[in-house]
Amino acid sequence: MSALAPALGLEPLDVNVPSRLSPEQIVALQSICGEENVRLATFARLRASYGKGLIDELRRVPGEVGAVGVVSVIGHVVADRLAAMVATYSAGDVATAAAINLSLMPVIEGIMTRTQGVIMVKAALDLLERPGGGPLRLPLIAADETQRQQLRQELKAGGFEL
Repeated sequence: MSALAPALGLEPLDVNVPSRLSPEQIVALQSICGEENVRLATFARLRASYGKGLIDELRRVPGEVGAVGVVSVIGHVVADRLAAMVATYSAGDVATAAAINLSLMPVIEGIMTRTQGVIMVKAALDLLERPGGGPLRLPLIAADETQRQQLRQELKAGGFEL
């Protein structure tokens, strides 16, 4: 990965995702990315990195670590708030950026911790009656009614009217 990125003109990118990988899969990923770039934190989050430029919004306002934006599954639901968070931080308003980040926590929890993120994004888009929801492609399956009800509550806690 390190050798290909410059040749392809790619910018450095950190990816910090919830780990659902087995120890064998982590070892395989380490063999691809380099052992120093893939590690499992004690709080069960896999961190695979190439360079420095992005951080998961669960941890901090991205600008606090030098990031200039986010790559985010939840962006399908809260792109406006992610953009506002980045813009306010860039303008020097750290307090507002941190407040926006904090307001996103219920949405992040609802989408990223119950099952696979795409499943819950589709469910959220359906609940919000927005384009992009609808059926999933196999092997993914739709959120069940219990997951949808919990997501509904988390979206409400995150500021959505349903």
